[in-house]
Amino acid sequence: MSGTQAFEVRNLVFASGERFPALIDAETGVPDFEVTLYVLTQLRTRNLSASTLAAATRSVMFGCQVLECMGVDLQNRINQGKLLDLGEFDQLVDSFFWTQEKLRQALSQPTREPTSNRVQSLESVRKSRPVVDSSQIINADTAATRLLYFRDFLKWKVDRSLFALTTTHENYQSLNSAKEFMVDAINARMPKGSSKNDLDARQGLSSEETALLLESVKLNSDQNPWKSEFIRVRNRLIVHLLLNLGLRKGELLGIKVGDMNLENNELTIHRRADDFEDPRSVQPNAKTNARILYVDQELASALHAYLVRYRQSMGGARRHPFLFVANGSGAPMSIAALDAVFFDIRNKFPSKFERLSPHILRHTWNDKFSEVMDMHGVGEAKEEEARSYAMGWKPGSGTAKVYTRRHVRKKANEVSLELQARFSSLEKQ
Repeated sequence: MSGTQAFEVRNLVFASGERFPALIDAETGVPDFEVTLYVLTQLRTRNLSASTLAAATRSVMFGCQVLECMGVDLQNRINQGKLLDLGEFDQLVDSFFWTQEKLRQALSQPTREPTSNRVQSLESVRKSRPVVDSSQIINADTAATRLLYFRDFLKWKVDRSLFALTTTHENYQSLNSAKEFMVDAINARMPKGSSKNDLDARQGLSSEETALLLESVKLNSDQNPWKSEFIRVRNRLIVHLLLNLGLRKGELLGIKVGDMNLENNELTIHRRADDFEDPRSVQPNAKTNARILYVDQELASALHAYLVRYRQSMGGARRHPFLFVANGSGAPMSIAALDAVFFDIRNKFPSKFERLSPHILRHTWNDKFSEVMDMHGVGEAKEEEARSYAMGWKPGSGTAKVYTRRHVRKKANEVSLELQARFSSLEKQ
């Protein structure tokens, strides 16, 4: 790859419905051959999801851009039987914490002189690192994921070159040693995650926040962020489905009209990877198991009204089976459009819903689920079994713990206060 600023990741949709993310030259529209070959032969064959393939492709693009920013001509290095030195590995890993915007800014600066034959001291490399403010830094987990994908791409790229050489070639042994050194050097510098600190982890909305959210999406509310009647009706349904059923946004956007049996108040959540009926290049999809969920009569009636009075009024909606459609075109609602719904709500209440997102409502559902289970005295094992089914998780997977932090903390604090009350108060001492 060269001139990587002109590349972008696009989803190609095959006739079978399969989504394949490709690194495309934005000027010519031609996919990068080497990266495409890597994704096809090393990742696609492992039956990974399209979103995982896209993340890997973006990581490889990011790494290639970092090397360009560093002035490293990787292919030239490989041809000489060498890769990066220690200082460059430090710089590479540091750069993987940058946001894409920060890297874009760095690439827009005058091109650095190639360093293929220039030896630098560790101290000079460290001093040359640009200062980056906190807003231009991503978390360690994301940086590590990026680096893992790029490390594997580099190893594959070197292995391809080694395969083309005979074992007696003058560069074979040095290049093979450089590859092993590179893998060890990157592994040694791999960013360590935050271990999902409970204090920083996402939690559901409070009762007051939930009440305000439901009030704001009422059709006749003065606080409703939207003007169009169709958008108000659609977005109100979206919020209620996410909040009442704890759906992921991919599950919500993947619902088809035929998935609903409103006579029995049933809604089936399907997992449909590479659905040929879905015209969206970025296909929303369920990450969890298929399941049948029940909706109450009020929500079933609202869904029926949306179908017969609003959805069918959008001409484009007749060309596809998906429940939620875009205003005007009637096309299936995109992930970006769903995210915009929550941006509008956050923008309407900037001091109240700073962290609001579709996934926060999934956490909120789990908080309320725990409260109802406690109210009915359901045991821990039965509660986890019921929660796993409703959320689409594999029984015994332990995923439930991610969504029960607030409730567990609340119960722990209640017990702590009760224990404190049993001891003598400070005033009596």
